[in-house]
Amino acid sequence: MLQLQFEYKNLSDFSLRRLKSLEEVFRNFYSERLETSSLFLIPVNLNNSYSVKLFESFLKEISVKLNLHTAEINLKDVPGCNINSDHILLQHLFFENVRPGLVKDTLLNVFRNLIEGSDNSRLNRFGLFIPRTGKITCYTFIHSGGYYRFRLAAFKLKFIPRVLRDYLSTLPYSCPNQYFFSGPRASGHKFQLNADLINVEKHEIINTTADALNERILKSAHEDVEKYFLETDPSAIAAEVPVWLEPDEMKKFKFLKSSFIGTLTGHIDLLRYENDGRIGIWDYKPRAKYEKSAHIQVFLYALMLSQRTGIPLNKFLCGYFDSKIVFCFNPSDISINS
Repeated sequence: MLQLQFEYKNLSDFSLRRLKSLEEVFRNFYSERLETSSLFLIPVNLNNSYSVKLFESFLKEISVKLNLHTAEINLKDVPGCNINSDHILLQHLFFENVRPGLVKDTLLNVFRNLIEGSDNSRLNRFGLFIPRTGKITCYTFIHSGGYYRFRLAAFKLKFIPRVLRDYLSTLPYSCPNQYFFSGPRASGHKFQLNADLINVEKHEIINTTADALNERILKSAHEDVEKYFLETDPSAIAAEVPVWLEPDEMKKFKFLKSSFIGTLTGHIDLLRYENDGRIGIWDYKPRAKYEKSAHIQVFLYALMLSQRTGIPLNKFLCGYFDSKIVFCFNPSDISINS
């Protein structure tokens, strides 16, 4: 691996302390982009070969490890930024949909590998790191069956239909928790329900699931997968979403009358806003290939969420998955009054 002996005095005419003092300026300028991306600002002294070589090596290494976007910004266009130097280039690196802590650790490790004797270096010796401002909130529901950690990527909600946004935002205080201690569960029922399943062996969900399982953090693989999707997948908006269907609502559907008594409830593993504008309802099944009734479960989730939000079934996509395969179908193709 390339080793560089970088002399910090080569940037003496561009103080990193001065860059730190401009943090609020860049936060304001990039406020919208910082909702989904972390930012790293690194000064490059174009008159110094060590500085240029360090940056080129750093960029090559970090591009392999993380998904990044670079921005060429004329600093004169940044209000309040008084940096005027012909030979100091301030590189803007954006890391989208990656956990801020992972970005920071990876940046520092790359610098440590490139620069001799920098094992104890701090990231602020190389540039200014501004973490993503968008938060993933977590609210724990104590329902029958245990603890359900409802996670919500609130900073992604502006892209989804308002009725769904309102439903998700109000769940922590509007969810009728009493429904979830009695009555049928969507995951526990099996009956005849024909679905035209599409088998997909190459899908972005598969890759993300595999990455999540390689980076285990929590005790539950299920929860690890859900959390990882919210941190890294631009389409993932919520996990463990409570949904329900009241007895009066079930009367609308003939096939439910004889199958369920009481309030039907469930928790959606993963909710995505798909690229085609549909709402994806997904369930993580570690042995998806061998599932016989998972399609029933996710279809009932779609039916319940449709009732809760008023969004028609043809605006949903249903599916289940693991790290090797995806099965999906259109819930609107299933006759719900038969």
